[in-house]
Amino acid sequence: MALSFAAVKTLFDLMKVAPVVRSGLRKWKGRPNAADRERLVAYGRRLDERRVFFVSYNVEVVESCVGSLDEVRRFTDEVLSETKHEGARAVLGAILDVTRQFNDRWHGTRTPHDWDHDGHRHSHAGNGGLANFFEDLGELRAKVRILAAALAEIEPDVSAPTLLGPVPARESAT
Repeated sequence: MALSFAAVKTLFDLMKVAPVVRSGLRKWKGRPNAADRERLVAYGRRLDERRVFFVSYNVEVVESCVGSLDEVRRFTDEVLSETKHEGARAVLGAILDVTRQFNDRWHGTRTPHDWDHDGHRHSHAGNGGLANFFEDLGELRAKVRILAAALAEIEPDVSAPTLLGPVPARESAT
């Protein structure tokens, strides 16, 4: 199966992020301490609650997406500043970077309110139009899913079922 241009671009973008994450994961020595575990679990819950990562594009509002991602940037920055675990810091830093890049590009973009005679919206959003906004949002969603999965590898109690799917049941040690 051939990859679409957007999928290939996402893979290349992740490769750019990967060295930062990889270097942090190399410093990873064991599980995070109790305080970091608690922070990461709470962070996973908060990230999973952000509808910008899962709501269908046809019901998204550009301003809500940008505002929600600004909130993600804010709480990611807070958790990053308090976290000591090097691997978790690398992943949180990557989430912060990709969120900032998206918000830097799309800050101030508005949902178009012009409709044509067939009831379709005109694409007057800045930076190449509404289609480009949603393409970039799709790439951001893919990156955040991969990075959230990396957090779940570092701390298995991190749960983000909307982003990552349901957590598989753990086998009991009986």
